[in-house]
Amino acid sequence: MKIKQTFIYITPFVFLSAWNVFGLKAFAEASQAKTLPTSVQSNATQVRSTLEPSGVSLPVLVGEGGPALPAPPSSSDLSVPAPSAPAPSAPVPESPSSSGAPPSLEAESPSGEAPAAAPAADGSKSIVEMAGESEQLSTLSTAIDAAGLTDTLANGGPYTLFAPTNDAFAALPPGVLEALLQPENKDKLVQILTYHVLPTQVASSDLSTGAVNTLEGSPANIAADAGAVKVNTANVVEADVSANNGIIHVVDKVLIPQSLQ
Repeated sequence: MKIKQTFIYITPFVFLSAWNVFGLKAFAEASQAKTLPTSVQSNATQVRSTLEPSGVSLPVLVGEGGPALPAPPSSSDLSVPAPSAPAPSAPVPESPSSSGAPPSLEAESPSGEAPAAAPAADGSKSIVEMAGESEQLSTLSTAIDAAGLTDTLANGGPYTLFAPTNDAFAALPPGVLEALLQPENKDKLVQILTYHVLPTQVASSDLSTGAVNTLEGSPANIAADAGAVKVNTANVVEADVSANNGIIHVVDKVLIPQSLQ
C-alpha cells in the first residue's frame, strides 16, 4: 500500500522531467503551429494511461483531441476603429436681426399703424397747402380762406409768396385783423393778400434791389444786400420754401399797399 502511494506522489515529478526533456521545445514550436508533434502526442498518451488509473487527472493536450490554441490576432484585428462622424448640431435660430438685413427705428402709433409723415417741403404741395400745414403761418391760411383765394393760389402759378408770420399779423394795430376777416371787408383783404404775391417764381438768390410787380398790381420794393432780403420794411426770415406751384419766403411784417395806407 505504501509503495502504491509513493508511486502516485513520485510519478508526476517523473512525468514533468520527461516532459521537460522530450517535449518542452516541441511544445513551444507546436504552440505556433496549433498542434503537437507525433512523438510528444505518443509520450503524453503513455503517461496518461499510466497515471489516470491511479487517480491523477491530466489536462487534455493539443493534438489529443483537446481544444486548439487560439490563433494570434492578425494585424487587421488590431486596427483602431475610425472615429465616428460627430452628430450634426442643431441649427441656431436666426435672430430677427440676422437675415443681412438691419431693424427699423421708427416708433409705431398706438393703433399699430405707421406714424404719419411730416409735411413735405420738397415741392409736392401747393403754396396754400404748405401755409396751412405750418404752425407759424396759420393766421395767413385763415385769411386766404376768408378772402376766397384758396383755389387761385393752389391751382395757379407759379407764384412767389411773401408769407407773414402769425406774429406779423398780431403786430397790426388793434382790431385791424378782426375787421379784415369780416365779409364786408373782403375786397380790402384780397388787396392786401395779393400784394404779398409775385406773379412769377423768384428764388431769394435772384431777388435784387428794386421794384417788383405784385399780383395786386402795385409795386413792392426789394432791398437785397449780402444775402439779406427786405420787402418794403419787412425782413425775409426764412427763404426758398419750395411748393409744387411756386416758392415761399417768410416775412416778419404784413405788407400794406400804398393805396390802403
